[in-house]
Amino acid sequence: MPLSDLANIAQVIASAAVVVSLVFISMQIRQSTVVNKAVMTAQTDQYFANLMAPLLDREFSELWFRGSMGGNGELDTPDFLRFWAYHRNMFHAQQDVYTQIKTGLLDKNAHWLQERSIQFVFPGSRAMWEIQKETFDPDFVKFQDELAASLPIVSKESGRRAKWHRIKESYIKAAS
Repeated sequence: MPLSDLANIAQVIASAAVVVSLVFISMQIRQSTVVNKAVMTAQTDQYFANLMAPLLDREFSELWFRGSMGGNGELDTPDFLRFWAYHRNMFHAQQDVYTQIKTGLLDKNAHWLQERSIQFVFPGSRAMWEIQKETFDPDFVKFQDELAASLPIVSKESGRRAKWHRIKESYIKAAS
């Protein structure tokens, strides 16, 4: 077999090796993307859990309600700082998730989108956004401002608690 034939065979084998390598790299990139998305989803779930945890404490829940809804007394300085810090953490977590969605690491229909708008229906929480927003990314601020503008501010009688009472009462009535 002439040397040129061996060179041609070597080129075919090298080309096949390149194709196999490209297929392998493509599979690795896909797998890495799936893993990254799973990690980001888990991280987002952890953000949500960390933000909900303080609300399980009755004292903080009362503070949050006073700060968010107004009435029932103003927040003294230590309570205001706790309310401010809670919202600061929440806004930072939301900005991180917003960035992850923009870069494709999270699905734009992730569950947190349904939950995150809740702060903008409460007057105190909306006010907290207004005093903190200047320190966030301008694209995120625009996104949040548009969301806030699209939502009505609720009174104490509306919202999830009132809806829960209405649904609960309808079940009780249906059971009687």
